[in-house]
Amino acid sequence: MKRKYIYAACLLLISVLATDALSAGQPQFFVQLGHSATVHSTAFSPDGKYAASGGMDNNVKLWSVETGREMRTLQGHTSYITFVTFSPDGRYIVSASHDMTIRLWEVPGGREVRRISDVLVVQHIAFSPEGELIFGNTLGTITLWNMQTGVARKLEAAYGKGEIQAVTFIERGKYILVARKSGFTVVDPQADKIVRTFGINAAASADISIAFSKDGRYALVGKYNQMILWDIPSGKEIRTFPGRAGKFNSVAFSQDGRYVLSGDEGYMLKLWETETGREVRSIYHFRRYVYGARFGVTAVAFSPDGKSALAGYKNGSIKLWDVLGADAVVGGVRQNSAAQKAALTEGDTILSAEGKKIQSWEALAERIAENPGKDIHLSVMRDRQELTVLLTPAAVKTKNSQGQEMLWGDAGLIQGGVCLHSLHGFKYKVSSAALSPDGRHLAAGYENGVVSLWDVQTGGQLRVAQPHRNDTSVAFSSRGNLYLSAGDYQVALWHTDKAKPAHVWSQDDISLMARALAFSPDGRYAAAAGDKKVSFYDLQTLRETRSVPLQRGAKAVAMSSDNNYLATGASMEVKVSNAQTGAEIRTMRHGSFVYAVDFTPGGRRLVSGAQRYSGIGLNYENTIKLWDVSTGRELLNFSRYTKSVYDAKFSADGRMLLTGGDELILWEVNTGRMMKTYSGHHDNIWSVGFLPDGKSIMSAGDDGTVRIWSLETGREIVQLVSFADGEWIGITPEGYFNASPGGARHLNVRVGNEVYGIDQFYAKFYRPELVQLALSGKELPKGELMTDIAAQKPAPKVQILSPAANSSVDRDSVAITLKITDSGGGIGSVNIYLNGAQVANDTRGVIVKSKAAASERSLTFTIPLIKGLNEIRIIAFNGDNSMESNPARISVFSRAMMRKPNLYALVIGINTYRNQSISLTYAVPDAVAFAGTLKKVAAPLFEKVDILTLTAPEATTKDAITKAFEGVRQKVGPNDLFIFYNASHGMVDVVNGEEQYFLLTSNVRLLSSLHIGKDALSHKDLVGMIGSIPAQKKLVILDTCNAGKGGKEIQIALLQQTRGLTDATAVKLLQRAVGSSVFSASSDTQQALEGYKGHGLFTYVLLEGLQGAADFKKDGFITVKGLALHTEERVMTLSEDIFKRQQNPMIETGVNDFPIGRVK
Repeated sequence: MKRKYIYAACLLLISVLATDALSAGQPQFFVQLGHSATVHSTAFSPDGKYAASGGMDNNVKLWSVETGREMRTLQGHTSYITFVTFSPDGRYIVSASHDMTIRLWEVPGGREVRRISDVLVVQHIAFSPEGELIFGNTLGTITLWNMQTGVARKLEAAYGKGEIQAVTFIERGKYILVARKSGFTVVDPQADKIVRTFGINAAASADISIAFSKDGRYALVGKYNQMILWDIPSGKEIRTFPGRAGKFNSVAFSQDGRYVLSGDEGYMLKLWETETGREVRSIYHFRRYVYGARFGVTAVAFSPDGKSALAGYKNGSIKLWDVLGADAVVGGVRQNSAAQKAALTEGDTILSAEGKKIQSWEALAERIAENPGKDIHLSVMRDRQELTVLLTPAAVKTKNSQGQEMLWGDAGLIQGGVCLHSLHGFKYKVSSAALSPDGRHLAAGYENGVVSLWDVQTGGQLRVAQPHRNDTSVAFSSRGNLYLSAGDYQVALWHTDKAKPAHVWSQDDISLMARALAFSPDGRYAAAAGDKKVSFYDLQTLRETRSVPLQRGAKAVAMSSDNNYLATGASMEVKVSNAQTGAEIRTMRHGSFVYAVDFTPGGRRLVSGAQRYSGIGLNYENTIKLWDVSTGRELLNFSRYTKSVYDAKFSADGRMLLTGGDELILWEVNTGRMMKTYSGHHDNIWSVGFLPDGKSIMSAGDDGTVRIWSLETGREIVQLVSFADGEWIGITPEGYFNASPGGARHLNVRVGNEVYGIDQFYAKFYRPELVQLALSGKELPKGELMTDIAAQKPAPKVQILSPAANSSVDRDSVAITLKITDSGGGIGSVNIYLNGAQVANDTRGVIVKSKAAASERSLTFTIPLIKGLNEIRIIAFNGDNSMESNPARISVFSRAMMRKPNLYALVIGINTYRNQSISLTYAVPDAVAFAGTLKKVAAPLFEKVDILTLTAPEATTKDAITKAFEGVRQKVGPNDLFIFYNASHGMVDVVNGEEQYFLLTSNVRLLSSLHIGKDALSHKDLVGMIGSIPAQKKLVILDTCNAGKGGKEIQIALLQQTRGLTDATAVKLLQRAVGSSVFSASSDTQQALEGYKGHGLFTYVLLEGLQGAADFKKDGFITVKGLALHTEERVMTLSEDIFKRQQNPMIETGVNDFPIGRVK
């Protein structure tokens, strides 16, 4: 009889050594990384609030189910994750890994609290009714572990009978069911003996997946081409679920056991009825081909309520699916039918699956005709969101950027399976970054072959391209006008002012792949180091002129400032060669793999940085070494530093050294003393550099960020992040940011244990000018912290009560009922968007009067619809409109017939003010001319052109304009076009402690902040009025002169006063709030120029464009984007040529383009 014993497992209590950044009052920003490799396991918390995932990247991820945001990355495992689950009380995540440990993590804090080591490989973990943890390993040992005490009990009844695939308790904890490839074993844990066995009989080499029903009645085994359901009490096989070619990678039961889920190799998720074996639904994860992408469902889990499922995929993505939506409505649809055109609306940019643009509906019809009876994959850009569209012989399938997938036919929705969230990363790791010597530009290369160029002064991304396919290196020339990028088999040469490379050098041999780059200090040559040689390219002739052979592949290259020496870091050595002849001078042994080399400014000394390494018979080596170039003698070992170093750069005077790797550290060169450590990166640092001002440094790495730091204080100044979809953001530690239109939605901020999106703070913290101010070294104005807003005034929650998701109606409107729940910060404005444009709002705020009514209120809006697919989005703000909620979304399909659209315009010109000192000359003529020209060119396109022109002082007061908006609102329909034109004064001021943009109306007399706030139209007023117009297509034109502060250019003092809100920022905030195109005459640092041929320059150019100059396609149509291109270029040219000063109009057009007039 085998000996039973109790032993104490090897446990580790983890203490928290670091203080959270939030305790210092700073928000903690992080990029959503997702998994970088196959997802092996997914799980829901018992309350359904959280999800956990584990994968090949060794990481465990904690997700918010409600928002799809990544809350924590739980790091510590040193090999891939095999299984994740939540404890029954939801307080912990338990993870098992191929590193032979099981770890216990706190939820939602993410702290590792216990660890059990030396358990071998564990594939599955379960809990007893008493909360004991049970697992089995590769040798067949079963272990029961008390999580609170750390005491473990080992059962040996099943020892040596094969690897354990899964374990569970059955019969209310009386027995343990063990699953192996050979069969099931029932074990009595008290007696430590086998009670009975029954078979799976899978081959030893076969891959199987196993799940147990919660009541212990059923076991489900997924094998190649089939799933088998077993009755556990009887040990009998009940039924087989048929599969298709490929194996079932993962299987799961719903909580009530009524349904089972399967995920297969063909990236198909299937829902089955347990009792009947009937297939209920198939959910196909369609994605356009991406280089190197792998597919297949590898992990599935049911939510506690059984309505949704979490699916992990081979490519590292995770999707939350609504698997129990309404039953499918069957309906046949012919190809090229009305349903197809309804799904693809006017203004969409249509791309083929190969990424080629389809220019017209006629071209799409030809493609359909050429492929009768076949599926056609398309990608459509709409409202800055990407939808994937599948045209089939039966229906149209759409999928938006949030992952919501729907299949539409004549009868409306014909197949369910809506993707609620895509849980994945939005960025790629930065593999290299380089600063231009003048400090104006920064180039970054990414792991997916993308190269981005940044403006270091503004924190904005200038351009992005993908010339390569994998890890990309970058380097700048000494003049700063050229930079190199290298990846796969190519080296590309770029000009900083050009979007395409000037030249590309290609290599056919994979062993010649360039991994490190450098320019010669005189700017004549570029050097690319690879596995076999360093190639030199003449930048005049663009030819390879010479090469230096290498015995080992180089990961680093540098040239001395006198052009005499070339240094390469390869394997465990540093090689110094004659840069002109290639002759080897000497080799210095490093002892570990060298990743970084750099010469001191004089070229007399050389530093090398290496990866932390300990091989057989070797101790950890010093990873930073300073060498005498002339003798090869090691001069210094930098405090015997032994952590990895992947880049090293000397300061301009050679007195300091900056290294990046496991840490970012500043060193004193002469003594090797560690001067400062910069904390903030969450992963390896691959590039570092000094800015030429001598006050700032740069770093970049695997966490997907490029960071600018204060050299002296160690404080982070700005993070720069480029996202996978081309969007970008630059953000300060205080939360002020500059971003592309969709960039803010990809960055998360942690406040305590809650995670929000930066875009929820857009109105308050989108301040590009403050990012620029921070980068210039100036102090930022004091203001309300993002952490304070989130903690003390959180945004409310929005829930759509009716109609049901994916409804189909015969009308051109639908009533939407909302439940708004106060989270503690009050309820402010509520905005409703139709296909990206605001069409209704409640800007009065919702007052919560009593605790008894809980803090919930219902609102009902009648929302106009267009024919076809209508995507409706609702957001609600907190009481002071400083934070917006997560959006609630619903899709409604309308079959209503649409009439020919009308054009409605409200045109305002104000010459005369009560304050006569700010009167204008050309505002009224501008407004009258614009209205007349618009009416003429719009008439051929629209059923009716209705333009209300207001120019008299009594008609242009704040009250009169407000009434005029209400009159227009009552006329406009969803298919109409609305244009608002205003020629007057505009200014930014701080009123009641809040910075706002104002349009000055004719009743304005005093320009003090108190009177401006009362007498003028504020940004909030404009958003409310324009947003209430129920048209999907809107155009806002502001020909305003800056009347603020005597018309002076905004200086740093004004930025401090208005906390970074400028006219330019106000225009972008207005465009985002109303979802419309906005044209504005000039930036805040300029005056709009008046007096050109009887008009203001801006309006003169607009009139010129409407009359035909903006017909860029020469098809007779004037579109919003065509008018934007003409206006931007023409205003800048004329202002410089005629007025000898520059006027830069600010134009935000959004994604959708639409015609506003016809000239022939």
